[in-house]
Amino acid sequence: MTFDELERWLTLEIVGRYHADIHRALKIPPLLAWQDAVLSRREPLRLPYDEHRFALDFLPFEERVIRRDGLHLFRLKYWDDVLSPWIGAPDKMRVRYDPRDISCVFVDGKNGESWPVRFADLGRPRITLGEHRQAVAALRARGLQSVDERLIFETIVAQRQIVEMASRQTRSIRRGAERQSRALTAIDRQHAETIDDADEDDFSDLAPLSVEEWS
Repeated sequence: MTFDELERWLTLEIVGRYHADIHRALKIPPLLAWQDAVLSRREPLRLPYDEHRFALDFLPFEERVIRRDGLHLFRLKYWDDVLSPWIGAPDKMRVRYDPRDISCVFVDGKNGESWPVRFADLGRPRITLGEHRQAVAALRARGLQSVDERLIFETIVAQRQIVEMASRQTRSIRRGAERQSRALTAIDRQHAETIDDADEDDFSDLAPLSVEEWS
C-alpha cells in the first residue's frame, strides 16, 4: 500500500466512520450533531467570502523566481502566459501547491490575486507529491545524481504500472480464494446431506419378527 492509498484509507475509515457512527457521549453521529447545531443557530453560519482563496491560504508554498523557461518547482517546469511580465525579475513569487495534485500550482501576485499555472508540458499526467517523492527516492537509490523531469515521470508511470499489476494479482488471488471457499462449502453441504440420508432409519427390507400366540 502506497502512502497516498494509506492516506485515503485513513480518511475514509477513520475520519469518515467517526462522523457517521454513534458517538458514545453525544449518543448520535457527530455529523448529525453538527448539522443540528448549525440549524439551531440564531444567526446563519459565517462562511468565507471567497472559498477558493480561503482554501489557497492553507496550502503549503515555496518562493521562486520566474525564469525564461518557466517556473521551476520540484524539479518540474510550469508555465502560463500570465507569468511573462515577471520573467527575469529579481523578486521571488510565492507559489502555493496542493500535495494531492501538483500538476497545477497557484502563483500569488503583488495585489493579492492568484493564478493557476500548470505543467509547461500539458501532456504530463496529474501526479501527487507523494508519487513524486517516491520516484525521486527510487532514482537516488539507483545511484542517479542528476534527476530531471523526464526521469521523474518515467519512474512514476513505471511505479503506477507495478501498483496496478499488484492490485490485479491481489484481486485475482481474492477471487480464487472466494471460489475455493464456495466450492468447499458446497462439498461440505453435499457430504452433510449424504450423511443425513444414510442416518435415516429404513425398515422396509427387514423380515417381520415371529410372534408367539397365547390362547
